[in-house]
Amino acid sequence: MRKSCSVLPELEALAQNETKTFEDLIFFHRRIHDTNFVSSVSKNVHHCSSNVNRKSHVFDITSPLNLMICLPPKCGTTNWQRAMSAVYLNHTQKNYNPKELLGHSMYKILPRVDLEKLRKATETRSSKFKENRFRIANVRNPFSRLYSAWGDKQRVTSSYLSYWRGVKPFQEALGNPPQGMNNSFTAFAQYVAANPGNSKMNFHWTSTFSQCHPCAIDYNIITHLENSGEESEVIMKMFGLGEDVKLGEKYAWSPAKADELKWQSVPRGTAKKSTATITWISSCSVTRQMKS
Repeated sequence: MRKSCSVLPELEALAQNETKTFEDLIFFHRRIHDTNFVSSVSKNVHHCSSNVNRKSHVFDITSPLNLMICLPPKCGTTNWQRAMSAVYLNHTQKNYNPKELLGHSMYKILPRVDLEKLRKATETRSSKFKENRFRIANVRNPFSRLYSAWGDKQRVTSSYLSYWRGVKPFQEALGNPPQGMNNSFTAFAQYVAANPGNSKMNFHWTSTFSQCHPCAIDYNIITHLENSGEESEVIMKMFGLGEDVKLGEKYAWSPAKADELKWQSVPRGTAKKSTATITWISSCSVTRQMKS
């Protein structure tokens, strides 16, 4: 975490430089993972904070699954929570009302790991949370995740229109938004690119790093929304659960494949800045992959 914070000025400078390419960003990412690399911009800056994750996205299901799992929004989170909540309620209650798995009340069922404890462990890079047999981080292609956040939360019927004031100047320069949407994806991506970090973002599209705290949790399994059908079957077998426990289908506005094609209308410079914004580089980011 300290190393990540120390290179933020260099990352921001990279995002603002119009002459840099995606290859430059990838090269910079590799240097961060090089333990011998020392930032030339700032050697002593160790203080930074992500903004406003007001609730933890890491769930403690030690009983009955010996599981700790991070479920960031827009990564198939609802389906994962509904499946895990059913297992949890079956274990903790003799009889539960299936209606508990409907609506927003479902998000209050699973116990969440205390956010302050995760932050403190992240700051000290202590990796305290490593006792559970299964430690899963559920992730998604960041380009796809941002597009899904726009498609869901920027509809005219959405309750997340508080960000319209910030997006509006970008939309006015582009003309009318698509039918049924409060703004176009291009305008939304430009808003994200113009506001580095998490401070102006909703938790549905803040960085996975700030939600999963990989410096605090030694994850040993990575699952991917793009392969959720295949991977979830393997995971459920590892848990010893029957075939009746399955993840639901993806939503119509949240396609899991080829979302990169939706970025064709977004200027390359905007896409590059958005990538730097929604991908928080960390020297202790998760690297272990699930192999079925």
